[in-house]
Amino acid sequence: MSESNHLTVGSVPWNSFDVFAALGSVIAGFVVLAMAILQFQPETGPGAASLVISALITSCILFASSWAFGPLKHGVSVVTLGFCPPNFSTVGLRIFPVLVLVSALVVNGVYSILVGYWSLEFFEPPELPNFSINTAILTGVFFVVVGPLAEEVFFRGFALQGISQRFGVKTGVIGSSLLFGILHFNLVVPTFLIGVLLAFLFVRTRSVFPCFFVHSAHNGLVFITSVVS
Repeated sequence: MSESNHLTVGSVPWNSFDVFAALGSVIAGFVVLAMAILQFQPETGPGAASLVISALITSCILFASSWAFGPLKHGVSVVTLGFCPPNFSTVGLRIFPVLVLVSALVVNGVYSILVGYWSLEFFEPPELPNFSINTAILTGVFFVVVGPLAEEVFFRGFALQGISQRFGVKTGVIGSSLLFGILHFNLVVPTFLIGVLLAFLFVRTRSVFPCFFVHSAHNGLVFITSVVS
């Protein structure tokens, strides 16, 4: 399958079979985590501590699955997951991350307005528990730094490249973004659209670092807005 010069990813040894095997391990980990939270959380619902712990475990699951079914299984460097300098060879590529960030914020804003207008409570983001200052800082670190890095490594560095090896980059973009959206449950629509933006950013820059910057900045603004409001 031929792709345009701008729609290519690096050649990696893993493929869609490895991606779905990794996805199975991620889902299994999520199920065990959910059962543990339901078992030990208070009846009033998950608190700030549970949120922090679950975020840490989720990130570890994503990191471990990406590494185990990618570089470890096939005997290659973790650099193949996108840990390389980005391609900023043109002015357009240098400003592309900013454009993606603005577009992601627009998607988020429009989605929130439409969900509120039609009173679609199921599709609203979950409410955050009450935080102490220390817990808010710790949660922010996971939400803004650890979580985005883990997700970019798994969905862009691992899944996008793996699916693209077998089905081409366009399918890789859609497929990895769809997985990204589905694993965010009730936020599947905006997360899928933002995933497409991040996937194209990865394809153009060949690096997870610009994707992480955009994802981190987006989450940071959303987190600050949620805490303040």
